[in-house]
Amino acid sequence: MFSRDAIGVQNDRTMGLQMISDYVKRPGLGLLGLLMVGCLSSKTPEKVTVRPRAVNVFELQESQPIAEIRYAGSVSAWKSQDVGLEVSGRVQQIIEPGLDVVGPEFDPATNNVVEDSGTLLARVNPTRYQVRLASAEASVKTARARLAAAEQEVTKVMPKQLLASAAAMELARQEFARVKTLLAQDAATQQALDRAQANLDTTQAEYQQLEAVAAVKDAERASYAAQVDEALEAVRQAKEDLDDTELRAPFQGQVSAVYETVGSVVQAGQPVLRVQMMDPIQVDVQVSAETDARLLYNDLVRVFPPGEETPVPAMVYEKATVADATTRTFLVTLLIRNAKLTEGLPSEFDPVRDLRTRSIAPLFSEAANDGPPFYSRESALMRDGDEYFVLRVKGVQKGHPESQIPTQLEVERVRVVPGDKRISLLSVVTLRELDDLGDLNPDADLLVSDFLSMDGARLDMPQVLARLDQMGHMHYIRERWRLRPGDVVQAELSPAPVPRGLYVPMDVIVREEPQSNQGSLYVVDGTDDNAVCRKVTVRLQEPTVGSQVRVEALQPESLSVGALVVASGAHYLTDGEPVRVVSSGEGK
Repeated sequence: MFSRDAIGVQNDRTMGLQMISDYVKRPGLGLLGLLMVGCLSSKTPEKVTVRPRAVNVFELQESQPIAEIRYAGSVSAWKSQDVGLEVSGRVQQIIEPGLDVVGPEFDPATNNVVEDSGTLLARVNPTRYQVRLASAEASVKTARARLAAAEQEVTKVMPKQLLASAAAMELARQEFARVKTLLAQDAATQQALDRAQANLDTTQAEYQQLEAVAAVKDAERASYAAQVDEALEAVRQAKEDLDDTELRAPFQGQVSAVYETVGSVVQAGQPVLRVQMMDPIQVDVQVSAETDARLLYNDLVRVFPPGEETPVPAMVYEKATVADATTRTFLVTLLIRNAKLTEGLPSEFDPVRDLRTRSIAPLFSEAANDGPPFYSRESALMRDGDEYFVLRVKGVQKGHPESQIPTQLEVERVRVVPGDKRISLLSVVTLRELDDLGDLNPDADLLVSDFLSMDGARLDMPQVLARLDQMGHMHYIRERWRLRPGDVVQAELSPAPVPRGLYVPMDVIVREEPQSNQGSLYVVDGTDDNAVCRKVTVRLQEPTVGSQVRVEALQPESLSVGALVVASGAHYLTDGEPVRVVSSGEGK
């Protein structure tokens, strides 16, 4: 059977041959007919050229995509506490806000707090508590003297009195018996017997009285012993009150607020400052119900500090049980180990010889017009034998921008003569008058104070002098906490970081079976007119990140970084088919 189009073509060909035959048979038209037949028979069909299929490609790159949207988190102190003194008094010293503090130390042998450990936060005038302690100690001495007298009377005086009374009573008893015998023999009178009886009764009463007195004296001794214990307790309480005139840091952290100043009178239990814990530190994140349900307590997630691309680990510490009524989100609290960042610490240094400082300051003037007398920080004054000197920073002058101060300071000694006058600026820093400035320029020079080892430990004067003689310079190092309350951070709450690998969009993969973990993608080899597509079989790996999936070629050499992968229309391609690249992009 033939189609309708085929029949039409056959009819057209038959009609054309019939017309040529009629022209040939006509007179004068035979030659023209033959020419027409010749032209028809010599014409060849045109050749049609098919252009390669146009494709879009992207360059394959190794990457580590973000697993999900990063959540904004707010940093706050994990623990924060208002602290005050346990006794009342006038504030004599108090720490400044923003300073770091260290908590108490524990003795591993006894597991008790080491005395006077921890940063001193505040102190009230201890004079009246010292007087109370002295009075309590005097009371102890008085009570002990009374107890000693009672002990002497009970142990030595009363026993001898009882012995004497007992001997007198025994003598009276014998006299009574003798007189009674004589009376029976009519050798004594009744009057003599009555006197003997009365004498016996008297000695017995005196002995009983002495026994009662001995019991009273023993009770007095117990009372005096109790008074000694009471006086000792008063001494212990007075010592504790005296110790409580100093307030020390309860834990390691930072002073966030100070409510009182030097000279103010505070009551027992009244908050004088606030201490916040800096390590660990807390991050609060508002998340959806789905994310909250996926997170478990103690899960490890990642937090990106401000200005940093490297995450730090965080632990899920607490989860809200009820969603916020306004936003319908759940609050998740993370805990992060905080760290101090040092600015200016060299990569290589000698821990035995090098010095560091965190404080350089100019000379101070007592008057507002910056005139003499001039003062320097007492911590900047150094003594070598009978000579005092300060360390002047070379190349850096007063008013120099903080950010432009070099991290390695060249210093030189300048001899000075200090005076006796001192000024305490709210117990924060002590200034000492300089009678002779030496070669110092009070309008420009900066002096070094607070000399530390490279690990931040304070050094005594001989150690500082020895290191200065060896080096002649020191490092200017500043410290700050990586995370501070009020910072805003980014948090990735996926259970594990996404591994690095070759990630491609899901729609570039051709799957023959929808549930299979294998598929194919097409890679363009060659350039311009010689470009052909090549089929590469890949294995799909977990996890899937959004619309991207990590792939690994079954034959590793068939797929590598930099390959041009067909971005769209891969389902219409065949292996080895010529293609034409019309656009390309960067790796997905």
